[in-house]
Amino acid sequence: MIKYDDLCTLPTLYKAWETIKEKSAAGGIDGVSVKFFEEQIEANLQNLTQQLIDRKYIPEPYKEIKIPKDKNECAKQSL
Repeated sequence: MIKYDDLCTLPTLYKAWETIKEKSAAGGIDGVSVKFFEEQIEANLQNLTQQLIDRKYIPEPYKEIKIPKDKNECAKQSL
């Protein structure tokens, strides 16, 4: 069984990063591209590691869907 503390390590997050990169995944709705994230990979993963350790990490929704409403208004729904 994997413990939370085991997930909050730089090697584990780096391995997860490699998986994302191999899949040629697109960036998230936060507007950060995979290429941009990689430019500062060490700093980004260290920052993420610390946020996880401090239990201050708040994940972004992975997808945004706009639902048309009356009078040309759009409501956002995050998944």
